[in-house]
Amino acid sequence: MSPRLILIYCLLLISASSCAKKSFLSSKVQPWEIKEMMVFEPVSDIYIINRGNKMEYSDSLSYISGQLWLNVVNQNRNRLPVNMINILEENFTKVQIQEETKYLFKEVSGMKKFHSIPLPPSIKAHLELSGNRFGMLTATSGFTRKKGNLTGQMLKSIGIGIVTFGMVMIIPYTAQSNVSVLILDNERDEVVYYKASNMLENQPLKELTLNRHLDYLYKNYLW
Repeated sequence: MSPRLILIYCLLLISASSCAKKSFLSSKVQPWEIKEMMVFEPVSDIYIINRGNKMEYSDSLSYISGQLWLNVVNQNRNRLPVNMINILEENFTKVQIQEETKYLFKEVSGMKKFHSIPLPPSIKAHLELSGNRFGMLTATSGFTRKKGNLTGQMLKSIGIGIVTFGMVMIIPYTAQSNVSVLILDNERDEVVYYKASNMLENQPLKELTLNRHLDYLYKNYLW
């Protein structure tokens, strides 16, 4: 699939998801039971949109996104029951945990009842080694535009609107930020909490945006 088609597909998904109410799922484990939890490094996928609406995955921006999220978590330790942030060296174990994290988010996001999904072995082993019953997984994603390419795209969309008498209008979004979280219970061997937050026109690499995500993700659960 060409980058342009991928971009169009992503924008359609974004438009649909931005209108939908983001729901959360939790098991019989009560929030007050979560007194301590280990935070795993996020899996992050940040794209940059270059001239011509060409979408390109950015390793560096994805890394920055993950580090910014950990900063936000660390700054909110006064209200998050975090006792440890798990930073792994670049090795096979880290890759395995990242793959298991992606697998869990994929499985959980498509299910209404997810408590029967057992925890993957590497994640479970790290929770056991650290002596933590609970763990938090995070997935961050989104896109931002390369500086200077928005004006041209807006002019194009206006031109299309004029030609089609306003029946078709392509709106070039400047940015999108998404954050999803999972809380795992190693004792019960299950996912106990899931929630997703999607924000249009919010820069994914701003701590202000990530703080807003955090507020929403745990509202009416941990606070």
